[in-house]
Amino acid sequence: MDVGRLTLPPSAAEGVWFELVLLAGALSAATEAELRADKEWEGAERLGSAILVSSSDVDEYQIAAQQWLKKHYAKAAQVHGRRNPQSMRLPDAEDSIEAQVRALAEVILRDWRGFEEDGAALPCTPENRLRMLREPRFRKVVTACADDQAAFEEADLGNSARSPAPASRSER
Repeated sequence: MDVGRLTLPPSAAEGVWFELVLLAGALSAATEAELRADKEWEGAERLGSAILVSSSDVDEYQIAAQQWLKKHYAKAAQVHGRRNPQSMRLPDAEDSIEAQVRALAEVILRDWRGFEEDGAALPCTPENRLRMLREPRFRKVVTACADDQAAFEEADLGNSARSPAPASRSER
């Protein structure tokens, strides 16, 4: 085996654009190349919005989740008068979801376009990323995109039509 295949492609950190679609009534996402080439996407309703997502394989993703949990438990230990945060209970489902949301917002969901709220553009700010990622359907789509390693490899091979980045990132 060529050990070079074990290294992450550059797009893993930079991200790949995924178009948001409705497929059989379910929110989903695919690269532009997938939408054009794969029969599975025929009939998908394009929503006119896209997300720029990094790979879940980047170390920073796991680190960000662990750092949030450590801070959360250190704060909880202070509130409860305990010196050792490790003496606190194990993370419950709510804490684990919040750690995932924070890590996705900080590392994985890099940008978006075509998002609106009350008729106005919704900028991709840290606060808006957190708010959107707390929605389970959206979080599931972002996670699925981040786990789509073939999309990142195709992007680096030039086989995937990556959408251009927005002209300005000042919306953040």
